[in-house]
Amino acid sequence: MTAFNPATDEYEPDDESYCETCGTELEWEDCHECGGEGFYHHEGDAEEPWDSLEACELCQGRGGWLVCPRIPHPEQEPSG
Repeated sequence: MTAFNPATDEYEPDDESYCETCGTELEWEDCHECGGEGFYHHEGDAEEPWDSLEACELCQGRGGWLVCPRIPHPEQEPSG
C-alpha cells in the first residue's frame, strides 16, 4: 500500500508492505508513463502552472506502485 505524505506532497510506500505471495518486502517502482511525477503538464491557456496539470492515467497520480523484487515467483513462471 501507499500513503500520502503531505510534507513532500507525494505518495510513498508504507513501511509494512510485503508481497502476499512470498512475504518479501515490496519496492517502489516509478511509473514509466509519467516518469514518477504522477501528472503531466498539458498545453493550454492556463493562467497558473497548476491549472495545466493532468493526473497520469496509468498510475492514477501516484507516481508509481509497489512491486515484488522476486517476480516472477517460481509457481508463476511459465512451463515449457
